[in-house]
Amino acid sequence: MNLPLDRKSFTLHNNDLAVKVYEPLPDKLYKYFSLNKNSINNFITSKVHFSNPFKLNDIMEGSSQLWNLESFIDDYRAETGNDWREIFDYISKEIPEEFFAHRGVLCLTDSFDNNLFWPHYTSELGFCVEYSQKSFFDSIVCDNKLLYPIDYKPLERIEFTNFIIKTSNGSKMTVEALLPMIYSISIKDLIWGYEREWRLMIKKEHLGKVSHPLRIIDEKENNIEVNNLQNRNITFDKDSIQKVIVSTLFFSNSRFSNIEVINDSTKKYHFKGDSVYLFLFFLEIAKNYNDRLFQIDRDVSNNIIVSKLNYKHEVIDITEKYVVLVSTRI
Repeated sequence: MNLPLDRKSFTLHNNDLAVKVYEPLPDKLYKYFSLNKNSINNFITSKVHFSNPFKLNDIMEGSSQLWNLESFIDDYRAETGNDWREIFDYISKEIPEEFFAHRGVLCLTDSFDNNLFWPHYTSELGFCVEYSQKSFFDSIVCDNKLLYPIDYKPLERIEFTNFIIKTSNGSKMTVEALLPMIYSISIKDLIWGYEREWRLMIKKEHLGKVSHPLRIIDEKENNIEVNNLQNRNITFDKDSIQKVIVSTLFFSNSRFSNIEVINDSTKKYHFKGDSVYLFLFFLEIAKNYNDRLFQIDRDVSNNIIVSKLNYKHEVIDITEKYVVLVSTRI
């Protein structure tokens, strides 16, 4: 059984999913981060967070609205006698919850100079990591992993019954809906096209269940789900990081109280207030990525404003109160 799309196709293989991508895989992939507790803890421990799609910012991720369920529900009712609401809840909530409990997605893109990503995901104050696609992909340990580009198009429903395997047992029907599920996290509306997303989906046990947004749960169950989100932080090989790129406004007055000019290329940046995560960021740079720290900035090319890597930085001294950088114009 196979599900062809514009940029890739999915098939069932050994009771799981496989993908064939119709275009070359990028050599480099990028992830944008705000500077906060979660991003810095993952950065210094060489982990990335594989989200449950219910937690992503597009409400159509994992949505059963992408499936035409009419004929399936009619057949299900005829075979089992169950009512419509029970069937719909099983298909729209239970199947996605079970599928995503053992799967996570990492949303990546193919460029560091996306002028919408920097404000949307970092408020122009964060950083972007460049990964070697192959070494990063190879270093993720899991039961199955698929890397594929998102198709951007008007959202169309697929016929649910054409892409499932079902087993009936009296009043109970079991449905394997791997292809409809992967369809629901591999296409996006045209308005998202600026993201140019490449998505890495992994299958791994014990990632943790997240309830469907419309399933009401009590506070205790919600706390369990929130605590289990840490299981989705997955280790990768730090050597797959090729560049760490800080934003245009990274060295702003929101986080530094004073900048001392030591010489033409060296400055001492004094941290403002509680800057523990900023300190930890630069400490990790000094330990592991000191030859890979860059800064993006606006520049002029042929009288047009463009975004490019303008600076390369190196940490030469750091304390909990300041960091000293040598900066080179590229």
